[in-house]
Amino acid sequence: MRETQSKVPSLSSYLRDFPLDPASSGDETGETAFPVGGHCRAAFQSAHKKEYGYPPLTSLVGFIETLLKGNVEEEETRKRFLNIMDEEAKRMNRLIDDILSLSKVETEEHISPNTSISIINPIQYVMSSIRESGLSKGKNLIFEDLRPNPNDPCFITGNIDEINQVFVNLLENAIKYSYQRSDIIVRVEQFLSDEVSVSVINKGEGIPEKYIDRLTERFFRVDKARSRELGGTGLGLAIVKHILIKHRAKLDISSVLKESTTFSIKFPLNNTK
Repeated sequence: MRETQSKVPSLSSYLRDFPLDPASSGDETGETAFPVGGHCRAAFQSAHKKEYGYPPLTSLVGFIETLLKGNVEEEETRKRFLNIMDEEAKRMNRLIDDILSLSKVETEEHISPNTSISIINPIQYVMSSIRESGLSKGKNLIFEDLRPNPNDPCFITGNIDEINQVFVNLLENAIKYSYQRSDIIVRVEQFLSDEVSVSVINKGEGIPEKYIDRLTERFFRVDKARSRELGGTGLGLAIVKHILIKHRAKLDISSVLKESTTFSIKFPLNNTK
């Protein structure tokens, strides 16, 4: 669906290409850091064990060994094992993809973008892609432009691929945690001459206020079991945070329990185009 995503490497090639470094790094918050280069394999293993409680290949190896030994004769059981192995492999690929994305954006966080883009284009592109791919899962995606002049292209200075990534992550998150057959609104507003506000609003169970400030931490989840069941890695909002820091944008999160959650971003406008 996403043109902005690079091809995900196979697990074996990923682990082979980066030699294990026994040292793992961290930042001042105690989160696992994801440096580029020789530390990548250590970072991946550390992150996976922290998140799932076991090394990344443990489950796969166990099922493979059981099947190779011929200990499973029932076809139904073999299919169940293969389905579990398939899910484990896909989960690791998602985790690797997000670790690489987060590592890249953290490394380049100090490099300011220098391209003028319309903020409307990536919003509409991502919403259209999600609808066409069937990933909206029965949710109704609505675009609202409440600016005084909706025909204004609304230029910001940004990296189009990274801005696409922001809206992909926010919309996928909204889809996962919204009520069935509910509306998800992407609203564009302009209250000041030098900034534009873009909000992603979904109707759902909401988020307790005590967790709001932690949502962009790596691997933080309000409901871990549900998030894993829905296929999340726990890194999507961390990626959003670091992309927005790079773009000098501000993220505000608000939520009302049993009603709605709003992720609102204020982008500085590029009035020079």
